[in-house]
Formats: sequence, structure tokens, C-alpha cells
Amino acid sequence: MQIGGGLNYELSDLETDYCTGDGIVIGGFARTSSNPKIYVPDQHVNLNRVTALHNARQGLSIYQAVDVTIQNSEFSYSGRPEKSHRGPDGDKIGYRGQVPGAGIDVEPASDTTCPAGSALGSDKCPRLVTQKTDAISISSTRLSENYGPDLMVCELSADIGTVKKNGQPVGKSCDATR
Repeated sequence: MQIGGGLNYELSDLETDYCTGDGIVIGGFARTSSNPKIYVPDQHVNLNRVTALHNARQGLSIYQAVDVTIQNSEFSYSGRPEKSHRGPDGDKIGYRGQVPGAGIDVEPASDTTCPAGSALGSDKCPRLVTQKTDAISISSTRLSENYGPDLMVCELSADIGTVKKNGQPVGKSCDATR
């Protein structure tokens, strides 16, 4: 399931299990109507009682979003081919796990400004975002037995704002927590 550019929405009582990629992807895909190379974040998102188990890559990927609350949910067994090769009815799924195999992966959006001398749409500035990833809160959520980190927070070329798990700040620079 992929959602981009949503505002004030909730996903609740949802299962996305045994997907061949990510179970759920939030943000990073909605463009402004005035310029298709400028992207807008998902904002004010609530995930409650969401389950994403045995997905080939990640349970949940957050690419560009502001004010996301994740509660009473589970993101486990991501990227685990040895645990994921049979579906709930026992039929063979036929996919392999994919790295990084995180339960939840929070990534920055691209830069909000182009490098000096680079035009929007060029190789050095393929797209811009209107706001960076910020205010992600995770509580009462089970993250376990993932092939990679249970929670991965990456800071690549852009800064991420706050990410908290059970009220405590989570480190950045692709810090992995279990």
C-alpha cells in the first residue's frame, strides 16, 4: 500500500502481510500541481492497530511525512525469506527477502533547495520537497524478528526532525535500534 500527499488521514485495523516489497509506504510521491518536480509531504497521519508481517522488504517505510503517530501496531518479520516463504493459507509465496529488511524505516526527504548553480530538474537537483520528514511518534508498537533493524532512522543528505519511540528520541545517521 502506497500513500502520497495525504492530509489528516488514519489507517486503522489494517493488515498488510506477505507483500513482495514494503507493506506500507507513506509519503514522497505527491507532486504540487504548479510544478511536478516539487513534492509535498503527507501530514497528520495516524496508524492505529496496523499489522505488517512477513513483508519482503520493510513493514513500513516513511519517506516524506510530518506528524505521524504509530500506535498499537506491529511491524515484524520483514526481509525474512526463511520465515516468509509461505502465506497464511500455506501456499508458497515465491519471493526472497530484500535488504535492509527493517520493521520501520524512516528516511529523509530530498533537499529543500537545489545546490548553487543547479537548475530544478537537472541531475544535481532532480526534485525538491516542500518540507522534510519530522515529528514521527511510535508507541505501544511491536517491532521484532526483522532481518535488518527493527527501527531504522536514516539521515542522508537532509536532516530529519524528531523521531520518538515510546517518548524517547531516536538517533539518526541510519542508527538501528532493536
